[in-house]
Amino acid sequence: MANTAKLLILCVLIAMVGACSEGTPTSPSPASSTTTNPTTSDLSAPAVSRIVGLSGSLAFGDVEIGSSVDRAVTIANTGNTALTVTGVSVSTPGASDFVVNWAGGAIAAGASQMVNVRFTPTAARSYNGAFVVTADQTSGTGSSAISALGIAPAHAPKTSVGTGTYAVNTDIVAGRYFATPAFTCNLKRLSALGSTPADVIMWEFIDGHVGQWIVDIAPTDAYFQTDAACGTWTKDAPERGIDTTITSGVWLVGAQITPGTYGASAVSGCYWERLRGFGSRGYDDIIANSFSAADSPQVVTIAATDVGFRTNAECGTWTPVSAPTASVSRTDAQSRATIQQNKEQARARR
Repeated sequence: MANTAKLLILCVLIAMVGACSEGTPTSPSPASSTTTNPTTSDLSAPAVSRIVGLSGSLAFGDVEIGSSVDRAVTIANTGNTALTVTGVSVSTPGASDFVVNWAGGAIAAGASQMVNVRFTPTAARSYNGAFVVTADQTSGTGSSAISALGIAPAHAPKTSVGTGTYAVNTDIVAGRYFATPAFTCNLKRLSALGSTPADVIMWEFIDGHVGQWIVDIAPTDAYFQTDAACGTWTKDAPERGIDTTITSGVWLVGAQITPGTYGASAVSGCYWERLRGFGSRGYDDIIANSFSAADSPQVVTIAATDVGFRTNAECGTWTPVSAPTASVSRTDAQSRATIQQNKEQARARR
């Protein structure tokens, strides 16, 4: 009985402890973290990119002066936004000898633009530098190496030429040239193949029949241009030797004309020049000149220091005289104003 009672009391105590345990507050367990998938609005837009790149070789190698070689280069945009190209250029010594056929524009994302580069050397020299693309790229390389070498042509320059345009020192040797041109002969010495007055070193239009014409082509000239009416120009080949009379044309003093005093029975429009050279564009080569608006005898004294003498058909034939007897004589150098006036009167008479 006693044991039964003890056992019963023990069970009651155990039950009470369990109930107390259930009623004891406990610390709340930490809330479990939850992970949610991002929505479309949580994603950032991709960064704008305009990535430029160049491909293709711009190594032109050796190219003869006056010849042309083409090379192609491709400008690519591997970005995700259109690339705007504002300039395409060549940065080398003698850059003007390169011509690029595309100046700029838009290249769409993932697209490309092919560009042609033409090289026409004007000098025997190296042309090393860069092909440069100016654009609004965010990354990439916008330049590429360019290399070329201008070389002299295989053929030797000529000393006798007909109709055409000739590069001086390349197609034609510089020097003194002689021809027997026909009426309307048109010849030019040029500093460049342009269309502006600044490109013209000397321009001569021969508006009459002459026995000879002379032109000095300088080594610094770029080109010599002549038409069919001029005939053939030959270096250091006068049309005749020394003579006692002077007819229409341009002549060498000493080799073709003996220095001295000459007279002519001229008609209206007679024009003559004493010359110190045969290459001036304007008045620099003229020592003295004269224009006669009416029929009148002419007398001129040609000095041994003169280089040449020019006369037209209206002056007739000049023959030696013992002393100046006519009203017009030009022995000494004239003022530039007088020379210019006489020449302009002769031009206006044409």
